[in-house]
Amino acid sequence: RDGKPLVVRVTIEGDLRAAMAAQRAAGLGSGSVPGSGTGSGSGSLDLSGIVRVDDTHVEVPRALVDAILANPMHVAKGARVMPTVKHGEPNGFKLYAVRPDSLYAKLGFTSGDNVTTVNGHALTTLDSALEVYSKVRTASRLAITMERRGKPIELIITVK
Repeated sequence: RDGKPLVVRVTIEGDLRAAMAAQRAAGLGSGSVPGSGTGSGSGSLDLSGIVRVDDTHVEVPRALVDAILANPMHVAKGARVMPTVKHGEPNGFKLYAVRPDSLYAKLGFTSGDNVTTVNGHALTTLDSALEVYSKVRTASRLAITMERRGKPIELIITVK
């Protein structure tokens, strides 16, 4: 802060496992600190069924969504995810170190993307992330709003 390093220590209380599962299910990764782990992004998931229609539209097989929701750890190492704050308020989650072979990359996310909403639900609290997680199970379309290099982008994922 003000050009000087600042150490921040955070204590997370409550059900951390549920919070991390909600982040991953919302496409937000492991919630770990950048550079704190290694491993492939896709695990044993078959990502070959993902079809990139264009830069902002992707089609994903329902079977892949079901596999991710059944075991979100498959994609946990595909990117590093950190909560963001804008004007002192929570403002989504920023993706770092998106691995080229990961689900994130296949869906069109890049390092530096700040995901702010999923289907209009702001990702600002644990409750909002859990709400998104519960709705992803049955959604046939996900509209993900994010900022990329300071510009708003909407990524549309159609589940087939």
